[in-house]
Amino acid sequence: MTKTLSPLISVIMPTYNRLNLIPRSIDSVLGQTHNNIELVIVNDGGESVSEIIKHFPDAEGRTIKYIELPEHKGVSAARNVALESATGKYFSLLDDDDIYLPLALEIRLTALRKYKVEVVYTRALKDIWDVKDNRYYSVKKELYWD
Repeated sequence: MTKTLSPLISVIMPTYNRLNLIPRSIDSVLGQTHNNIELVIVNDGGESVSEIIKHFPDAEGRTIKYIELPEHKGVSAARNVALESATGKYFSLLDDDDIYLPLALEIRLTALRKYKVEVVYTRALKDIWDVKDNRYYSVKKELYWD
């Protein structure tokens, strides 16, 4: 009996000079409970993050594609380049200073299937960087986006 992989989800992550934040974002994508992920990182003409990405080797069902743009074009252009390179059945957007909770993609995929919809969006929780304590903490208030 052959094991069927769940559908590939491409996570689109533009980045621009966020070397201190992107490892946490990458880690949150690779730590998903969903088992078939392609992370597409597009560097929008900023400092290279290729050395950081080397610390996150591909694992079964999880790959990282890295694209460097020669000059800064803006976040929308970087996302468009990533979308052109993505091969997943579904895609999800994640900024380089944000993280996913471990069930994020699994919950979104379940919602797509259960409600037979084409688009799913979620609420966000705000994390604050405390410079004095050198750590993140979550604000308990949920943020809603229109």
